[in-house]
Amino acid sequence: MSSKEVGAPKAPESKALGIISIVFGALGLVMSWIPIVNNVAAIFAGIGIILGIIALLVNLHKTKLLAIIGTVLSVIAVGIVLVTQSMYSNAIDHATKSVSTSTESGSSKTKTSANLNQTHKWTEEEYNSLAVGDALTGQGGVSLKDIEAKYGKPNTSSQVTVNGMTVKQDGWTNIDGNFGSVVALQFVKQDDGSWLLSTKSTTDF
Repeated sequence: MSSKEVGAPKAPESKALGIISIVFGALGLVMSWIPIVNNVAAIFAGIGIILGIIALLVNLHKTKLLAIIGTVLSVIAVGIVLVTQSMYSNAIDHATKSVSTSTESGSSKTKTSANLNQTHKWTEEEYNSLAVGDALTGQGGVSLKDIEAKYGKPNTSSQVTVNGMTVKQDGWTNIDGNFGSVVALQFVKQDDGSWLLSTKSTTDF
């Protein structure tokens, strides 16, 4: 009876290539989740696939268990590398776009704040409507924060502290009037850090 008859046991597998394929496939699988390092994992997995295929051919009429395991591990490792690199790439792109958007937004806000006192002009009516508080404490006066929100930062500013009282002198030149006109406002610092208007003056409208 011929040894190649149906039902005859297959010859033992040549294990060397299959074992090496498993080693490379396992290394690739372990490293495939790690950013940057998974580039090396892809190389290991590629070697594992090549060795696994060679092992399958060498053991064409023999048992192929080790060759199959090595090839499957290597293919899975390559698949994980492709998926994770795509995920990492998308995450980096998203983070870059977020930073870019945030930077542009911050730059836009800065420009808006810096140019605000160039776009809105004080009028005599607005100046007259400013609520002036107590000359010493500023109580009852409009806050510097509210004025800056409407007219922008002052063109000139200085402050001095005398006997525990801090006073700020601010001036705006964006006036709807004669060239060189100035709105000069004096604020008194409050305990909570805010500033309240205590006196006001202007050269001309």
